[in-house]
Amino acid sequence: MATVRKRRSKDRKGKPKIAYQVRWIDPAGNRKARTFGIRAQAEAFANTVEMQKIKGDYRDPNLGKKERLGNFYDKRWLAFAEQRLSPTTLRLMKDHWRLYVKPAFAKRTLASLTKLDIQTFVESVAKEASAYQAESALRLLRSILTAAVDDGLLARSIALDVKAPKRPSRKVRFLSAEQVAKLVAATPERWRALVLVAAYGGLRFSEINGLRLHCVDFLRRKILVEEAIVEAAGKLYVRPPKSGRSRTVSMPVFVMDALAMHIERWPPGRDGLVFADDTGEPLPRSGFYKNVWWPSLKRAGIGHLRFHDLRHTSAALAIAAGAHPKTIQMRLGHHSAAFTLDVYGGLFEGLDEDLADRFDENAPIAKPPANTQEGRVIPFGPRSVRKNR
Repeated sequence: MATVRKRRSKDRKGKPKIAYQVRWIDPAGNRKARTFGIRAQAEAFANTVEMQKIKGDYRDPNLGKKERLGNFYDKRWLAFAEQRLSPTTLRLMKDHWRLYVKPAFAKRTLASLTKLDIQTFVESVAKEASAYQAESALRLLRSILTAAVDDGLLARSIALDVKAPKRPSRKVRFLSAEQVAKLVAATPERWRALVLVAAYGGLRFSEINGLRLHCVDFLRRKILVEEAIVEAAGKLYVRPPKSGRSRTVSMPVFVMDALAMHIERWPPGRDGLVFADDTGEPLPRSGFYKNVWWPSLKRAGIGHLRFHDLRHTSAALAIAAGAHPKTIQMRLGHHSAAFTLDVYGGLFEGLDEDLADRFDENAPIAKPPANTQEGRVIPFGPRSVRKNR
């Protein structure tokens, strides 16, 4: 059991000094000790050690004092991240380590970081760069310190207590059905079906890039989204969809007709990619933007628009058609309908008035019952009260 002992000593100037030493035996049978200047802190630490031993969550508090954050990142976290994270996410985390986290904390030991240190760091990044960059840097710190906990170097991650800065809400931009038709007409014929699939199916660019012929069911008008091809540092990687799960998306007849014409004119190669370049390879996103997307927007007179905004367009068109939020969630591959409502909730506002109008149209016409009270008849409406005779 952890014990607290009062110890008397002298400081550098020879003045008396009182300290409180916590002694305990770890699960491996090794004797440990730690000194505090305040008795309450020593007793709280002793209780924490005993609770960790009982629950099986014991961590040697001295290990985190020896390991530097930069050393742990290079030798432990990177190997873990390369197996778990997608190439694009890993590249993002490496950039945030190089630009923000490394200059601030690489030479600090894991145990020396405090909540105030990390909160101040996050606020400074938000001020100097943006709230988005600060949130990503905090996410990286949380991942590193959580890995240190799993590795037995820390008892808990202090970064979990730090709040990320609130990102300014970005207005979702989407096109109307007429604007989509205008954009399709301005797009080179080879890529018109691609734009339609994005605008009416809500597929991400990486999911369209990974669409293969066997995933297109013309009889049932369905597309199976089971893999994505992402680009990171100039290289292409085949990955599962962002949600990690495959999904099936039903398509309008005119989209499937355009897709059939595309496949007939530009047949897939040996890999079966529906949308590929002249060599049958997946489309580089940067090249598509430069050679197809930006020129098509200019010809259509639409102005600045991300390709991802076609995904928002698909949601907006579905909402206008009266689709249920759960249906939209499943089509887009969101993890929950609540997330779908958070992103597109504003588009549902006008539907409430439409619902009230449909209630009026469908409700049976009937006179409301009269209220009676002690021989009096009180008619509904502004008319005066009349006695029964």
